[in-house]
Amino acid sequence: MAKDFLLNDGDLQIKDGDFVIGYSDDQHIEHLLLAHVGEYTQFPLIGIGVSDYLLSPLNGTIRQQMERTIRQQIQADGGNNIKVKIDNQGTINVTADYAD
Repeated sequence: MAKDFLLNDGDLQIKDGDFVIGYSDDQHIEHLLLAHVGEYTQFPLIGIGVSDYLLSPLNGTIRQQMERTIRQQIQADGGNNIKVKIDNQGTINVTADYAD
């Protein structure tokens, strides 16, 4: 599990006048899901852009494409033991481990 500065709705968490540091695996995954390719200028190939799939039918091909893209992006970000599950309602469940 990786440690990093923790965010709350995109804002740094501060406690007792200092930044809050904690396990940030879920935070990394959330940022990858929300970001579109090209949003991070330093790393232009990073991003899944899950909002692009919002109105797409969840047939087998699109679901497989999403799951593959999510796995590839998390692996490129340093994640291991990646598990991705997208249900028929479009709920995305992702777990991955990041090294410290």
